[in-house]
Parts: sequence; C-alpha cells; structure tokens
Amino acid sequence: MPPELDGVETYYHFPTRGDLAFPAGAPVEVLLGVHNGAERDVNVSFVMGSLNSPFEFGLHVQNFTGASYGVVVEEDDEATFSYTFTPDRMLRPTDFITALTVFYTIVPKESDEEGAGERFYSTTFYNGTCEIVEPEGLDTELIFMTLTFAGLIGGALVLAAQHTTIGSKLVSRATKSSKSDKEKAKTTRSAEEIRNEWLQGTAADTGARATRRRTPVKTRPKK
Repeated sequence: MPPELDGVETYYHFPTRGDLAFPAGAPVEVLLGVHNGAERDVNVSFVMGSLNSPFEFGLHVQNFTGASYGVVVEEDDEATFSYTFTPDRMLRPTDFITALTVFYTIVPKESDEEGAGERFYSTTFYNGTCEIVEPEGLDTELIFMTLTFAGLIGGALVLAAQHTTIGSKLVSRATKSSKSDKEKAKTTRSAEEIRNEWLQGTAADTGARATRRRTPVKTRPKK
C-alpha cells in the first residue's frame, strides 16, 4: 500500500447507512471528503475498497469495484467525492471489516524530480466493522423453511402415489386370478355335464352300468 502524504486529511459519511448495516446485494454510498493541507496540489485518482474477514484482516472476502476521478484538489482546498460499493448478494448475515482507500498523486512542478507526479499516495479513510444483513424485502430463512416444507410434502405425496399404484396392481391381479379360476371351474363342470348327457343310455354310461350291476338276477325254481 502506498504511504500517506503529510497534510492530506480525509473524512467519511454514510448518508443512508449510518448504522453500518449493509444489506447483501444492495448498493452502499459513502461520501469521502478530502482536505489538502499539504504544500502541493494533489490529484485524487481513484477509490477502492474491500470486505475482509473479521478474524484475519489479510483475508479478503470481496474486492469492491474501484471508481476513477482524476480531480485536482489545490493546496488548502477541499473536495467531496461519492463512492458506491455493493456487498455480494450471496454473503450470509454476519460481521465483516470494510476497508475503503483513496489513492492520489501530487501535481508535479518544473522543479520536481522526474517522475514525481507518477508516485502514488494513499489514505485509508474508513477501516471498521460493518454488519452484512439480509437483502431488503427478502427473508432467506423463511424461504428456506418454505422450500423445505414443500419438498417434504412433495416427497410424501410421491410415496403415497407409489403405494396406491402398487396396491391397485395387486388387487387387479388378484381379481383377474379369481375370475380365471371361476371360469375354468365353470367350463370343467359344463363339459362333464355335456359328456354324461351324451353317454346316457349307452354302454359307456357309467351311471347305467352301475345300476345294472346292482340289480339282482331272479332265478326260476326247478320243477
């Protein structure tokens, strides 16, 4: 990080997020004030920012898009700049450290050494804890619970439909099997009756033969 330039002072203001609660996915505006108390005019080049882990500042969770200005602030003068950054929508609600830094150069003079105007300076005008909160108008916990409940109901309905289908198939098979057995039995009895009817009065009539066997033979007495 480039060093600060002596005499350059900064201040900040969050016009709509004074409580430092930043909704995930929503733009956050910060106003940067620069007072040039140095003995040189300065060129405010750009502002950048980052969202860092609250446990390890060197761990960057998100780098915010930079904004370029190229505005010269003369000696003993001041200027205000607007910078907007947007926390990622997928961030879960928790505390983070936000760091916002302005980069600037001095306006070179003829007496300056070569490349003096290309040397960057920087001032981190905000470095503090902020809270990432739920996106405005969206309750993710409620949505998650609703989707989970809908999934459970859907799974139960699928299982019930499967059991109903299996039971219907089993009942259908049992009914068809019972009808088939009755039809077979009916067909068999009909054939037996037809056969007996056709053989009645013939030598093949088993009922007639049985009757004849049981009839006693009468003998005449000898004279």
